[in-house]
Amino acid sequence: MESLTQTVINLWNGNVPLWSAFWVWGQGVYALVLAAYLGMYKLSFEMLAPFRARFAEDTGLVAQALRLLGIVVNMADLLGLVVITGFFTVVIWRAAPNADWIGWTYAARAYMVVFWMFVGLGALWLWQNRGV
Repeated sequence: MESLTQTVINLWNGNVPLWSAFWVWGQGVYALVLAAYLGMYKLSFEMLAPFRARFAEDTGLVAQALRLLGIVVNMADLLGLVVITGFFTVVIWRAAPNADWIGWTYAARAYMVVFWMFVGLGALWLWQNRGV
């Protein structure tokens, strides 16, 4: 069994079959990472929900510092998600030629282009509707 470092290097260099890069890593492992992230956020929001109204009304220095730190943490989380998503995109893109049929190469790469269009348009929509 190879080390985690070697596995990551093989993934990054596209030295894995397309089916493994796409289904096991790009869909399976990525889905588990996203589920853990979203589960963590959902649980923390539910735990802190009773304090939300009081926190919104508080204008003290501690509340302002917590708001600022919350923004920093959210930006770090967003950056982490972008890095992880980018990593799995590169993995699939580079492994795309490792298929028996050339059509799978084009299908995998087209999927990644459509995926990023979806992410970009979704981010644009969220940005435009942030005050609603």
